[in-house]
Amino acid sequence: MNQYIFSVIILLVFVVIHIIMKNILNIKKKNGYTHVNKIHKRLEQVLIVLALVLLFLIGFVFNYRLEPHYFVGIISILFAFRAFMEWKFEKVSRQYILSILATSALLVIFIGIELFFI
Repeated sequence: MNQYIFSVIILLVFVVIHIIMKNILNIKKKNGYTHVNKIHKRLEQVLIVLALVLLFLIGFVFNYRLEPHYFVGIISILFAFRAFMEWKFEKVSRQYILSILATSALLVIFIGIELFFI
């Protein structure tokens, strides 16, 4: 139960910082998510397939227990990839800053649960 409280607190802090950063840096709100280019879309699809295969291997082939925070770790990797692609191809929009912020929040949750609650 403590890990859920920890996650909620980190997510609340993330939301507050996200709103503040969005207003300070004057980053426009996006409706939905659009990929930067076709390479970004394909590589993200490959990452998702690899993540699903990895989770399958961990859970069913190697018979390790699948913890819910493993999904948080995978989502943080996807956000890190998005941040890199946005930084590389759309620096002007500064959307990558918010993606880095989301990646950081998810990594804090993943590492915090892994170190202190497992």
